[in-house]
Amino acid sequence: GSAGQPVGGAGNPAVESCDAECLHSVVNQKSDFGTTWESSWFLIGCKIQQGDQCVTVATCPNQGAAVFEDKGAQVLETFPVGGVAGQHYKVTFQFTAVAAAKEYELGSRDQADQVPADPINTPLDAFYRDGAPRPSNYEVWKLTVFDETGKEARHYYMNAFPAVPAPGSFERPQTYLLSYTKSIVVIGGGKITHHLADSNCHVADNCGPRLFYESCDQPRNLPNEPPDLPLPAMYQDPEDQKLKPTLELSSVNTMLTQPWHAQLGHLTVVSVEVTDQPATHDFL
Repeated sequence: GSAGQPVGGAGNPAVESCDAECLHSVVNQKSDFGTTWESSWFLIGCKIQQGDQCVTVATCPNQGAAVFEDKGAQVLETFPVGGVAGQHYKVTFQFTAVAAAKEYELGSRDQADQVPADPINTPLDAFYRDGAPRPSNYEVWKLTVFDETGKEARHYYMNAFPAVPAPGSFERPQTYLLSYTKSIVVIGGGKITHHLADSNCHVADNCGPRLFYESCDQPRNLPNEPPDLPLPAMYQDPEDQKLKPTLELSSVNTMLTQPWHAQLGHLTVVSVEVTDQPATHDFL
């Protein structure tokens, strides 16, 4: 917990209330990457640029065609949750991204199969609740909530697009702009993880609104964010799982500002409040 507000068991008089400092402690605990969840990231680098594609790991580990979340390049960041152990909190966050599309199943996409008339240039709501990724080589962006015992309470996916038959599929060498605000339940004394899975270690680069580039000359910034928004100084290398200066993950970027190659998402917490709702509750 934060200073003066230890994390403890339900019913403990020392921790049964949660003032403003306590509420802030829910989202300001440092992750194993040294950042806090209140301003956190999903980030895919570009070690080798090949036209409109980026190689994230030169020799791709454990590669397979019918893959879900355990093949290829992996990044996992873990954020402790402060507050009162076992207490549920409603956290509202804004999420923005430049990301590739991914299809998921057995859960629910907030926007169902709806997409704007111009999905390439319109910031999209790509939030998906529960379920699992469909097998493909496109990137999984997953947020998981764990309770105070370490048990998974719920998970979400951040870059979900409708499953559309080829050639109209959104899963292609293309990046899209994402922007949405959501509220979820997190649990005091638990943890939250950000998981990126890139099954073939090749990703679409941030090259702009066109498809199938020969060059990458139109990178885009995150929608609805300051153009000089600083990126995290350190991030996990999917090649060896070591924490490294973020610039080492992209041969294209020379500064820790936008636009970033290859893809990135930024989560910003807007508010935290105590709730009696279970982790399965949907705030819509």
